[in-house]
Amino acid sequence: MSSKTAPDNSTSTTDESSSADARPSDSKAALIWAARKVFSERGFEGATVKDLADVAGVNVSLVSYHYGGKDGLYTACITAFAQERIDALVRILKAPASIDELKLRLQMFAEEMTEVHLRDPETCKIIHRDITMMLPAVEKIFRSVFYRLFLTFVDFLKSASDAGITRPLQSPEIQTMLVFGSLMHFLNTENHRVALGRPSIRDHEFRKQFLDTWVDFAIAGLTT
Repeated sequence: MSSKTAPDNSTSTTDESSSADARPSDSKAALIWAARKVFSERGFEGATVKDLADVAGVNVSLVSYHYGGKDGLYTACITAFAQERIDALVRILKAPASIDELKLRLQMFAEEMTEVHLRDPETCKIIHRDITMMLPAVEKIFRSVFYRLFLTFVDFLKSASDAGITRPLQSPEIQTMLVFGSLMHFLNTENHRVALGRPSIRDHEFRKQFLDTWVDFAIAGLTT
């Protein structure tokens, strides 16, 4: 085990905020908290180690101490988020035994994804943007982690087709791209809709209307 001593954290400041999103006092957690904000606002290339340390309120040397540098902090930030999503989807997307269960699990999936975008819009922004750009820093994470999310949904739809719950699916991957992709696109364009004066998914009634409509759309496409 390494006997190295953590660098002095003398530049740390006290965060008086009582917000639920207040900066953690632990330096390692504070860097993850800062990474969400800095990478979201400035992108991977635009963010500097000093930016990350300043927002976290820690000594700049702690970025290397805890995460081995900017790349490691970026990876830790995204991977932790992605693993939580994988764990949730594995629980939700069990092979359905009936059309009612298929509908219920699609509803649970859509609710989970919507709640994530409301709870952590910064990390979602990083992922949507950087996967689209296929930056070198995110490509490996995409292949090893986020592709598993896609394949989990593919297996879910395939199990429903194999059980005769849906019509035979010629290509579960194409159906997944259409069903999964339509939900992700809608959530990813939340800020655009709000900027145009359209309802936000933060509004309970609109969110319910959207989720119900998406589930009906998905079921119709899979069974008719």
